[in-house]
Amino acid sequence: MAAKRQKKASSKQSPDRKTMNSSKSNKTFGLVLPVGILGIALAAAFVAQQPQHNDASLPILNSSSRPQPIVELMSADLASQYEISNPEDISPYVKYLEGPPIHQRRDRAMGARFRSFCPFPLTMWWDNGTPEGVYSGFIKPHGDSSTNTYTSHTFHFRRQDTGEQVASFTMNDDTFLYIIGPLEGDSKTLESKRYKDTLAEIQFLKKYHKENGVPWLSHYPRPPPVVFMYPADFPGQVHKVRSFIGYHDDNGVQQNTPVDFNITVISAKPKVLLIKNLLSKYEIDHIISKGVKVVKGSMVGSGANGFASNTRTSENGWIKRKSSEILDKVYYRFGDVLGMTDEQLQDDTRGGIIENLQFVRYLKDQKYDAHHDFGNTGTIYQRFSTLLIYLMVPEKGGGTSFPKAFNGQGISVKPSAGDAVLFYSMLEDGNGDDMSLHSGMPVESGLKYVCNLWSWDPLRTL
Repeated sequence: MAAKRQKKASSKQSPDRKTMNSSKSNKTFGLVLPVGILGIALAAAFVAQQPQHNDASLPILNSSSRPQPIVELMSADLASQYEISNPEDISPYVKYLEGPPIHQRRDRAMGARFRSFCPFPLTMWWDNGTPEGVYSGFIKPHGDSSTNTYTSHTFHFRRQDTGEQVASFTMNDDTFLYIIGPLEGDSKTLESKRYKDTLAEIQFLKKYHKENGVPWLSHYPRPPPVVFMYPADFPGQVHKVRSFIGYHDDNGVQQNTPVDFNITVISAKPKVLLIKNLLSKYEIDHIISKGVKVVKGSMVGSGANGFASNTRTSENGWIKRKSSEILDKVYYRFGDVLGMTDEQLQDDTRGGIIENLQFVRYLKDQKYDAHHDFGNTGTIYQRFSTLLIYLMVPEKGGGTSFPKAFNGQGISVKPSAGDAVLFYSMLEDGNGDDMSLHSGMPVESGLKYVCNLWSWDPLRTL
């Protein structure tokens, strides 16, 4: 497909765009926001005056100072000038996936939720044709769970104590919430508020799917997110951020030169954005040196309920923000491109919304099959975004795929070392985005290192 026409920005400022220049007055049109008020100001179309910085003498960063970035958002009204219909024309790092669109495949990837009304714990087993099946998770008494799966797959649920099977479901993409129980004669549960609320939720799910064409996968009810989200109105849309958190040079010395980022939308559904050169070479090597010390076999699921699975064969580990002064400073740059406040950018306090930095290693043939980064926690607290940073790029394979992008044709992204892919697990109405399904594609040759920073909305609970 040919790309729609692209106009280069002229030297004259457009009323929809604002040139970032820290040495000039900001009394011009456009949406230029200090990061601390991004979420509120965006909705109100608030235009803020930026603090002035002298590029030659930026303040030395410490734990109590963070120069605010300058942010410029491209208007949706510019779609006719800048939209690109073919993702391969946006960046050489983006490719269409091979094969038919996902809706033409017999086994289509989907997210499914399960709710138990049984008074005992359950184990979940995928039916792979063997007598026992493949262990796929655990549900506590009267608990909730979720999984990524495929249409036509069947799951059996058994009592953890006796092994007795209590329910079986074959997945289809018209049903996304599967109910287990109540037990026969359990009138108390049938009259409970949770069970009656679930019946109302099922009606909501059917109505939402009919009206929107996508499943509701978040907790119900759930309000819209409060954390800042970049507009992703069309592929080719470019937002600009000037960060005053300089790179660390080859000697590990942080520079005072500000860093300008073009944050390019490569997919609008799901919302996927490419950020070039987020890290310097020294910062990449620093994270790798810390990550290789903590990697071990990756698990599926979270916490005590995690388990090994052949759907995820990589190795991973976790790095705390405060584990080094360099990483602590780099996090401020992460915050600049994510639109996060200092309070949100904490991984060790109750008010923070980010997890520890996950470091992942993929050897030859290792992968992570299609999955969502969010799950059903049984509350409104849910993963919101993923900042995925490539640290070492394999010679062949090892891209990140989004199989539901571009009407199900799907795309893969494989940027350079130091580049980041930002994508959102949540829609503007608070629903988990089913189209954010993605995979770590198998490494065919070489070694792959990535790290990712997960954020939550409205607060982190894990």
